[in-house]
Amino acid sequence: MTFNKENEEEKAPPGFVNPSSGSFNYYEYKDLKFSCKKCSWFGSGSKLEIGEVFDTLEELECPNCSAYISCVAFPTLQENRENWEKLSADERVMHELVSTRQSDFLDRCLKSADQLPEIPGQNKFTPVWSNDGRDTVVTHGDLELFREPTIYEGYERFKEIVLILKERYKDRIRGLHPMGSSELNLYGDKLGARDNLKAFQREIFGEPAKVERIFVKKSECIGSVYFEIQPGPDAGEHWLAESIYSHDERWTDFIEPLVKFCLPRYDRHGTCTHGEKEWKSLGMFCSNLQSRLSEINAAAGISVAMPEWSEYICEQLMEDFPESVRSIEADMKFVSDWIDAVLVEQDFITLRGI
Repeated sequence: MTFNKENEEEKAPPGFVNPSSGSFNYYEYKDLKFSCKKCSWFGSGSKLEIGEVFDTLEELECPNCSAYISCVAFPTLQENRENWEKLSADERVMHELVSTRQSDFLDRCLKSADQLPEIPGQNKFTPVWSNDGRDTVVTHGDLELFREPTIYEGYERFKEIVLILKERYKDRIRGLHPMGSSELNLYGDKLGARDNLKAFQREIFGEPAKVERIFVKKSECIGSVYFEIQPGPDAGEHWLAESIYSHDERWTDFIEPLVKFCLPRYDRHGTCTHGEKEWKSLGMFCSNLQSRLSEINAAAGISVAMPEWSEYICEQLMEDFPESVRSIEADMKFVSDWIDAVLVEQDFITLRGI
C-alpha cells in the first residue's frame, strides 16, 4: 500500500478506536482523529471524504482508499446557531430559509383531532389528499378539512394525518386517498413509499371494501340516503319508479366532481333541474370515463391524459378495487344510456340531493 507523505507522518496509537458516530456532531468530527482499518490511514476528521449522502446523514470515507469509516448527521437548526461562526454565507442563508419554513409549518400544521370540522351524518367517506402548489389540502367533497405547508417526501406526515383523521372520525373514515398531483411531494425519490402507505392504511382501516354499484334502480336501494335523478322537470315528488339512484358514499367518491363540472346549478342538499345541453354533457363525460376505464384496464395500467376528477376515480379503482373496474364501466354506460333515452322524450332532467 502506498501512502502520501502527510499520511506517513502520523500513525494511530496502539489500541486506537474510532469515535462512535453518536458521540460527535457535524461541527465536531473535523477536529477528531480517525483511522482506517483497511489501509491503516490515520488523521484528522477534516481530511475525510464525503461518501454516500442520505436524508439525515452522510457517510465519511477514508481519503486514501475510500473505505467507509463513519457517518455524521446533518446539523440541526440549534447546532447551526451554536456554531454560527463556522457557517459560510450560503449556509447562513439556507439556515434562515429552513428556519422560516419550519416556523411556518409549526404555526399552520394540523396538530390534533379537535382542529378538524364536524361532517354531518353517519355515512362513511374517503377524504382526498391533494396539493395546490404550496399547501397540502385534505378535502371531503366541497369541505376543506384542513391545509398545511407541503413537506417533500411527506409520507411519514401522511401517516400522522391518517391517525389524526381516524381519531376524529373513527369508523366513518375508510381511508385517505392521495391525488396523482400530490405524489411528487408525497413520495419523492422513495421507491417503496407508495406500497408502504398502502400497507399502513390497510393496517389502520382494514382491507378496502369492494365497490358497490354507483347507480341503481329504486327496487335495488338499501336505506334512504340516495341522490335521485328524475326524468323531466321538478314535479315536487321523489322516490319515483322511473328514476335512477346513487348512494351518498358512491356519489361523493366517484360522481360528484363530474356533476359539479357539468351542472352549474347543482345543489348537494337541494333540487336542481337542467336542460338537454347540460345533461348531454354529463352523459358524454360518463361515456368517456367508461371508455377510459376500459382503456386503462386493457392496457394494464398504461396512463392516459384525463382531468383531475377522472384521475382520482381511475386511480382508486385500479389501485384499490381492480376487480370492480368492469362493474364501474357498466355503471357509466348505464347512466349515459339512461340520459340519452330520457332526453328523447323529455327536455329536462331533475337531480334531487340528500
